Amino acid sequence: MSACDPTTLIRERGNPAQLRVYARGRIVFDESHRCQPESLFFLFSAGKPLVALGVHLLAQRGELALDDPVAKFWPEFGRHGKQGITIRHVLRHRGGLPVARGMPLDALVMTDWPASLRAIEEATPA
Repeated sequence: MSACDPTTLIRERGNPAQLRVYARGRIVFDESHRCQPESLFFLFSAGKPLVALGVHLLAQRGELALDDPVAKFWPEFGRHGKQGITIRHVLRHRGGLPVARGMPLDALVMTDWPASLRAIEEATPA
């Protein structure tokens, strides 16, 4: 195995890890190391490039504009002084919301989608 082989990298790091790779709709690699396949992991920023790509595709199609307020699509987001935060602000990390309630409290609700949304809705920008 080469040093870039996913199995080798997972085992060498020694931490719990999962990796599933799809190609043309089929699973071509699926391995869990030191965890159950259904275990949850906090990815933090790993999904940001995919979200940004999706947002830019919607903008390209004319379904939104980067300077639209987030509250146009998510009215509850606009509470507590966030009504002027635009999609562009969020994409550029300029919305004043590095965390909703603080890292420890955010981590507590990270696996609870409704609670996470409420925390963001109730947050006040820095």
